[in-house]
Amino acid sequence: LNKLNKLKNTRSTMDMDIETKLRKEVSVELATPLTDIINASFREQKWPQLYKHEKVTPVPKVPKPEILKELRKISCTSDYNKLLEGFLKDIILIDIGHKIDPSQYGGKKGVGTEHMLVALVDRILKLLDSHPSKSAVILAGVDWANAFARGDPTKTIEKFISMGLRPSVVPLLADYFCNRKMTVRYNSGHSSVIDLIGGFPEGSLVGQDAYITASNDCADSTEEDD
Repeated sequence: LNKLNKLKNTRSTMDMDIETKLRKEVSVELATPLTDIINASFREQKWPQLYKHEKVTPVPKVPKPEILKELRKISCTSDYNKLLEGFLKDIILIDIGHKIDPSQYGGKKGVGTEHMLVALVDRILKLLDSHPSKSAVILAGVDWANAFARGDPTKTIEKFISMGLRPSVVPLLADYFCNRKMTVRYNSGHSSVIDLIGGFPEGSLVGQDAYITASNDCADSTEEDD
């Protein structure tokens, strides 16, 4: 009930969802069946198939996109899926939260891109201060193109296990990635249902955890200050 009442106000994204105002009015009545579904999911290690349907909205990365890579797909799932994801995310953070690189600024509570920019500027100024005869710093950047869409669920599950996620929820997490479906929504139109062959739902709680876990060791070969 507490989790249900803390859900953000959203427009109804899936057919099964209830308009926010009505959901709040009937939250007590909803809590019991939703609890049964969530408990059954953890007990049977199965993610409800209806919850694995994403409605995707293409968001432009540039003012006038002309090709697909200039669009970002933001996945919207059912409010009830968000509820179940919230419980799984709590367990993930308990188990591996302390092992996530502190330089991971995305998808974590209390930090964001502005913290990354502060850390970057601080690093540049420290280098300039420690080398007064130098007048510039060389910076290299690497971008993961379509990182969420190209995520490998199998390798990511292996990362979760190696970082210490409790074995009892690994099958449920693995099932979360299986048999996912997508519908593209643009203005008032919808595409047919498409089967997804991999990747993580961009914009979802567990999808963010998957991305962070998959990329957590990418900078292990560099100096800690860098």
